[in-house]
Amino acid sequence: MISSVIQKEFERLFEHKSVLILGFGREGQSTLNAFFRYLPGKKIAVADKNKLSLEAWNMPEKSLVEVYTGENYLECIGEFDYVIKAPGISYSVLEGRISNEKILSQAGLFISVFKKQISGITGSKGKSTTSTLLFSILKEKFPESIFVGNIGIPPLDRADEVTPDTKIVYELSSHQLEHLNVSPHIAILLNVFQEHLDHYKSYHHYQAAKYNIGLWQEPDDFFIYNL
Repeated sequence: MISSVIQKEFERLFEHKSVLILGFGREGQSTLNAFFRYLPGKKIAVADKNKLSLEAWNMPEKSLVEVYTGENYLECIGEFDYVIKAPGISYSVLEGRISNEKILSQAGLFISVFKKQISGITGSKGKSTTSTLLFSILKEKFPESIFVGNIGIPPLDRADEVTPDTKIVYELSSHQLEHLNVSPHIAILLNVFQEHLDHYKSYHHYQAAKYNIGLWQEPDDFFIYNL
């Protein structure tokens, strides 16, 4: 199974490092479950301002999880080797608390492992429709194709289904793209309009996040954009 590749990546990056999962919504919970699968027995920390999301979570491995919550939930960040940030948390809240190279994301982890199999799609408008259409087309020719990302399915939840023949359609929001240093093999940029300016300092910062989908491509990758 190709999933052993992602397990090896978890072992390489995290086996001897302290890790904090920042944000405990659907993707944060998915990341924690991935640690339970790929590094069983490892202690992990979780931080989220919302106490309810943490209190409602209940699994046998709960004893392995150190929890930070409430108004001061960010004060612990500097204590960890890596912080895996959920998409909805702005980088602005992390400034001065931790160096950029210590900030990771589920999107970055997944793309770094399965890059050559991924068609990534982003855009202010139309990305869900385009992603769904592309997935439907690929599924006809490649039955093992999977669809992950901004549609609500965290990619690590599907990692164990990936084989060498799997085609992956990954719908990516600006929040998932920001701070990436890897791009998918096929990157599709539909459009960029002025949106999410409550999350970004400026329209320029929002554009930069979107452009990350192709910024880190290699010579044999493909970039498709709408003029």
